[in-house]
Amino acid sequence: FRRLLFRSPPVESLDALDGNVITNTPTPMIERIAAARAVSLLSLSCAQVRLLVSQREGLQWLAQPVAVFVRQYPGATMTFYEGDLSLAALKVFDEIMMIAPVQAREMLDADFSQIAPDLRKAEKDFSSEVEQALASAKCLAPQH
Repeated sequence: FRRLLFRSPPVESLDALDGNVITNTPTPMIERIAAARAVSLLSLSCAQVRLLVSQREGLQWLAQPVAVFVRQYPGATMTFYEGDLSLAALKVFDEIMMIAPVQAREMLDADFSQIAPDLRKAEKDFSSEVEQALASAKCLAPQH
């Protein structure tokens, strides 16, 4: 994952790169975000990448490699279920498109229909969420 995700990443953490260190962590979610932001980009776990993307953290550095990864592996399980990074990336597609427009458009070429087929059968809301996120992303990249 790291080799594909980061071809020549900065070795710093997001905290070091943008200077925004989270010091107040009143909830477990913010604690996890702060911990991920403090890790070198080379040392981020798959789960941390998904968390950061879903919270729109560090997209300046993560948008391009995440779009490339999602295009190649749309059904990859990072934390919770097949395609969880893909869904997170589709939900923040507006920012990914602004930061890495070529890779964002290419990401839409992925076969998202295979994301969590069993979960889709059991959870109609999930299926609808994926379809809505994909439709919204395609609106932002009209050539798709």
